[in-house]
Amino acid sequence: MENVLYLKRDETARAATWECDENKRQMRDMILALPDGETLWDTFRHFDRMIAVTMEDQCRQAGIRLVEAAEEPSMDRAAASIVQA
Repeated sequence: MENVLYLKRDETARAATWECDENKRQMRDMILALPDGETLWDTFRHFDRMIAVTMEDQCRQAGIRLVEAAEEPSMDRAAASIVQA
């Protein structure tokens, strides 16, 4: 798995995705519009965090390199990171 990497995003960056990406913001807004939407959104974000934790753990176990993603991940930067390894 030497040519595989996982672009790790911190919690702030993952949360910002739901504000900045139009499609994801629409999904968030639909959830928040539901009865008890805030609770449902909090539950969704909890699962989103747990998915990220699980993916990171599984990558470590599989020997896949974790790379911190910048605010705007670049494929060129990711490719350079693989080559440097």
